[in-house]
Amino acid sequence: MIEVKVHRIVEYPPFRARSMKIRIGSRILYTPERMLTKGEIETKRKIPTYIPINNFIILIDIPLNLTKVVEMDKSINTHIERIINTLESLYGDLYWIHYLIPYLVPIGKKYKEKILSSVDKFYDKYLNTLLYVLLQRAEYKFKTVFIPPLLLERRKYSEIIKRIDNLFDKYNTQIIPIIDIARKDFPELILDLIDNEINVIGLKYRPPRKHFREYTFLSSDSIMNKDVLFVMIDSKTYEDFRIVRDFAVMHYLPFNNIDILASHIYKGGFPDPTKPYNYNFRLLDRSSLRLPLIHELANEKIKKLLDELEINLDNKIILPIIERLIDHNKLNYWKENLEDRRKKALLEKNGKRKLRYIYEEYRSVYSLTRLQEVKASTNEFQYKREFLKKEDLEGYLNKRRQLVKIIQVIKNL
Repeated sequence: MIEVKVHRIVEYPPFRARSMKIRIGSRILYTPERMLTKGEIETKRKIPTYIPINNFIILIDIPLNLTKVVEMDKSINTHIERIINTLESLYGDLYWIHYLIPYLVPIGKKYKEKILSSVDKFYDKYLNTLLYVLLQRAEYKFKTVFIPPLLLERRKYSEIIKRIDNLFDKYNTQIIPIIDIARKDFPELILDLIDNEINVIGLKYRPPRKHFREYTFLSSDSIMNKDVLFVMIDSKTYEDFRIVRDFAVMHYLPFNNIDILASHIYKGGFPDPTKPYNYNFRLLDRSSLRLPLIHELANEKIKKLLDELEINLDNKIILPIIERLIDHNKLNYWKENLEDRRKKALLEKNGKRKLRYIYEEYRSVYSLTRLQEVKASTNEFQYKREFLKKEDLEGYLNKRRQLVKIIQVIKNL
């Protein structure tokens, strides 16, 4: 179970930020904090060397195909068993070091809207499946679980969350309901949940520029002083603003009382082999809080940013991947060679296996850049916490002038 309390509110007019104290069992954390996703754990496993990961909370995001659930597709048992096996595997690998929170992400266009907009159908199809998956095995026990955004009007929404909270309480499990920031009744619904003593609330990311009213509500006095933890999922890692391109938007969001953040959730599926891969690799530069394209950076700058990984860049196993990233000529040659091999494999009768190997080669390079963003972002949140601990918000913002510009631009929209 997650216990939360406002720890510190630090002001540097007109800016202010808060830090929450979180108790999970015997572990105490302070915010802001980066939460890992299952996809990021899998990204880490694509890199052939040990890279330390210190994030305590992990979101285990697994697609739940509602079409199979509703139609009782002949593969439904295999589908559910695969989900259970994935949860068991991650639980066994990570439980003793991390705090795991499962989220069965509802997918399936045919039935998704119908189920999420009906109390009875949601209970019968999604919730019963979730309970089955969580209680089917005795090997694991998750103490917290995410509930997806529903498409209900406010009163029904508030009532069903209260019922679900009471239901899971019988199993000593805490729920985190995810609320879509794009809802027109977003502020009122949040206040309803707080009145119902929900102390951890999930938020589905929406661009701050398009939902200024909702983010302003989250940064208000009425929210800042409450012992309520806000957890944002599905956040973009960067957005373009008028004055700053490729800005690491997750580092703006804590100024709206968003305490824990996770990047985009896993949707499943394998990339279409007929389409070229996306070679727009990016690295997070903490000094500017930007995620520029790697071809915009000098080779020495790239090497410096890769230091965030805390690994030996000269390691023989990982050196070929590193060289493709820190040398523009080698990167371009590798990209052209990989695309040629991919096109040839598409024409071969039994080219599927080759395509998978080729994709894995691409994925190893991509994974290293993704993990650099995760590590650098996590380190940046820790850096900010150190300033909040000293109640020196001015000192932090003086180090991150791009962030000041973004806050000013958004608040003046």
